[in-house]
Amino acid sequence: MESAFVGIARELALLLPAMDKPDMHWVKSVLAFEREVRVTTNVESHLPLTPLSIHILLSLVDEERHGYGIMKEIERLTQGLATSATGPVYLAAQRLLETGLIEESENRPAPEFDDQRRRYYRLTELGWEVARAEVDRMARLVQVAFDKGLAKGSLTITPTHD
Repeated sequence: MESAFVGIARELALLLPAMDKPDMHWVKSVLAFEREVRVTTNVESHLPLTPLSIHILLSLVDEERHGYGIMKEIERLTQGLATSATGPVYLAAQRLLETGLIEESENRPAPEFDDQRRRYYRLTELGWEVARAEVDRMARLVQVAFDKGLAKGSLTITPTHD
């Protein structure tokens, strides 16, 4: 459910085009406020994640990466089964930034090994919690598939965290 603050910020943002000459400082403040209140720390409100979003979070578990590095890691993790063009990856990363699941990192490789145009990303604490919750959700779903005989063999998944 949308918070009252998000609703108010959305209403204010809708008024901007109708204003004759809005004060740009005020406009920027309203838009920043709307972005800020969109970030919720309620883990369940972020679930379920899209496949691309969970792939991006999984790619950032072991190290900070730039966009192309995220794409290559997703390809590696999925053994080439999940590939994506740059546009969808960057849009998903922007959405994850706006919802507070990832953040830009200030850490960079040495200049001779880096392109200064690259933006590096890392998981936030909330991003870790949401990724864990999504993996647990998916594990329960896979367990049901095995229990119902949809998948061959047997599998027992025991989540190790709350």
